[in-house]
Amino acid sequence: MSDLVYLALKGWAAVPTWYTSHPADESRFQTAVAELAATVGTDIDMRAIRRVLRQYRDESPTLLDGRPSDARLDALGQKILDALSIAHKSTARVISHS
Repeated sequence: MSDLVYLALKGWAAVPTWYTSHPADESRFQTAVAELAATVGTDIDMRAIRRVLRQYRDESPTLLDGRPSDARLDALGQKILDALSIAHKSTARVISHS
């Protein structure tokens, strides 16, 4: 599953500034979460997300502000889980109204 998570997040996390709150990164984040939900689903645990985010951190160049901390990666992982939860609830509402 980690390979699928890695590929789904690539459009966001392969960009050197992926962990910032820049509007372009936020847009890429939303697209990546939608890709993650479509390819992997919404039932993903934090360990898998954390593993993939650490892999992207290790592969990214170090910028002037350094690299994202473990705490920042955990916050981003939680943000992904929250977005997937919202996507799941939205999908469930659409299906129940069909």
